[in-house]
Amino acid sequence: MRKKVLFVRPKASRFTEIDRRIFEKYYETETIDFGFLKEDPLKFLINHLRVIDGVISSDIVVIWFADFHALSAILFSKISGKKTVLIVGGYEVARIPELGYGGALNFKRRLITKFVVKNSTKVIAVSAFSKSEILKCFPSAQPEVIYNCVDTDFFVPALRKENIVLTVSVARDRNVALKGIATFVSAASLVKEAKFVIVGFTEGELRGQMNEPLPGNVECTGYLDGQSLLEWYQRAKVYCQLSRYESFGVALAEAMSCCCVPVVTREGALPEVVGDTGFYVPYGDVEATASAIREALQSDKGRLARQRVIEKFSVVEREKKLLGLIDATLDEH
Repeated sequence: MRKKVLFVRPKASRFTEIDRRIFEKYYETETIDFGFLKEDPLKFLINHLRVIDGVISSDIVVIWFADFHALSAILFSKISGKKTVLIVGGYEVARIPELGYGGALNFKRRLITKFVVKNSTKVIAVSAFSKSEILKCFPSAQPEVIYNCVDTDFFVPALRKENIVLTVSVARDRNVALKGIATFVSAASLVKEAKFVIVGFTEGELRGQMNEPLPGNVECTGYLDGQSLLEWYQRAKVYCQLSRYESFGVALAEAMSCCCVPVVTREGALPEVVGDTGFYVPYGDVEATASAIREALQSDKGRLARQRVIEKFSVVEREKKLLGLIDATLDEH
């Protein structure tokens, strides 16, 4: 008889969907997408009640993110003696006061994260950098690194690249600085021979955050996913991740899987993802970024970038390590 996994997450996303599919291959799986208290309080509260039944009927509980939605799953697992595996996304232990970013800046959130981490049977970090951040907050924790992954069978290169420089971000005001969007736009005015594309923001959303008009070679697509996003990855020669903080960088790895040449900062886990397959720039340095982009446009490192993703961040690699940890946890007495 197959073991049962209760899989708890705030909502579906590309990376949590990969984990759900892995679990469904090997275990009976129940998934609870909590939603968010501010968006739908009733659904959020009902899901806390669903967790009680889910914990009772499951053999192990796997939770993405150490946040409010994880409280009931951890609490009832503790009461019922069920094992738990917690995947820390990174935001929960981040602390960047100058940008107002990070769960660790909020006292209430910090207490919740502390309770969830300390009462989980196993803790997974999505990068070595994220592991170090967890240990800064909770020195007694014992996180194990299992990298996020990319579906390299879906994110594949096309035959021809164009003179396009791409970046992807969620359209939040803070991301203009946090994700280096402002630097990206300023660099575009220095590299006029290339088209710069921002996926995630509309032009109206971005214009309100910028102190100057967008250069003529900048295009904003708004939110894209699936095939539409893939097509931009396939067309772009260069992908930029100019962030101040990254726990991993899933969009970066997706772009690399499509043979984009990466231009990144040395912040957070970005060097772990890119290795020697891309170009590095200081955070916020427009001229250095423009220079690196010009080099990347002439580079043939795209194939190396894809090979690195296949070797280190494939679904097969994550599946092997995730199943190994879950099975070992189930076998513990």
